[in-house]
Amino acid sequence: MSSRTMLNRTKTWAAALAALALSSPAWAATITLSPINNIQATINSGLYDEIILGPGTYFQKVEFFGAAITLRSTDPNDPAIVASTIIDGQFLGDSVIKCIAGEGPDTIIDGLTIINGEANNVGNSDRGGGLYINLASPTVRNCVFDSNATSNAGGGLYAN
Repeated sequence: MSSRTMLNRTKTWAAALAALALSSPAWAATITLSPINNIQATINSGLYDEIILGPGTYFQKVEFFGAAITLRSTDPNDPAIVASTIIDGQFLGDSVIKCIAGEGPDTIIDGLTIINGEANNVGNSDRGGGLYINLASPTVRNCVFDSNATSNAGGGLYAN
């Protein structure tokens, strides 16, 4: 085989692979966490567009940093699952969940119980103890807010 034929075949294969890469849909990556996992580290990794929380209590706070991610329980439509999938901000002195970086409707919070948020201006927020939304528009469904507090406005949820 001549070097010219070999070069043409190489170019053809390269063009075919490039076309395939450009035409392939983006693959959605999903991960299921347990309470021993870190939700924030999973969001920050940028590897997943759906994070499913298994039942249990997650003593954490979460900020989306503009990411279009779904954060949900294993079954957002089952009240028993929602009640047993808890993000607890106790002793963290801040909103439990923040959407403050332009998140849109593709950022979804679904089927979670959000408790013990305390927006007291320590974490740069004095609003929305449970969920603080500022200049963003995430989708929030099937969530329960309980025992959240603030030094200003929106103990359970504040949206601007």
